[in-house]
Amino acid sequence: EHRVLPAEHRDKMRFLIAGADILSPELHKKFMERTGIAVRPGYGLTETLCWCTGTAVDEPVYWGSIGTSLPHDEIKIVDPENNWEEVKDGEWGRLIVSGDNVFREYFKDSEATKKAFAPSERWGGKWFDTGDTCQKPFQTNNPLGVPRLRFF
Repeated sequence: EHRVLPAEHRDKMRFLIAGADILSPELHKKFMERTGIAVRPGYGLTETLCWCTGTAVDEPVYWGSIGTSLPHDEIKIVDPENNWEEVKDGEWGRLIVSGDNVFREYFKDSEATKKAFAPSERWGGKWFDTGDTCQKPFQTNNPLGVPRLRFF
């Protein structure tokens, strides 16, 4: 059982930003119901300077979502076994990201760099393969019309 801070310690908290690990839909929902504090998930890696997706304060929260791409990034969910083609809505695939915040290369490791940027051969530019699996989009009925991604 998870402990929750007493109400007097969280009265002024409007929201929390969650990242660095998977936030299960069950825990996400349970925490928000028990505390009344919105949890706004995001996703990123060291190679993306920590963030490439997020959930803005004025956007609805979807359990299990990692939000949408941030303004400086572009993301795709692809099938690496099918020439990095984008998967259809509702399907699972590999998350790839492109943007100014994506690193350029692994230090003194050209082979790892080549492997990490393999999607670039298909899509052009600098597309980084995160190695993580996402569902493309599991929720598209939102005020902004922007696909949400589920990450597990």
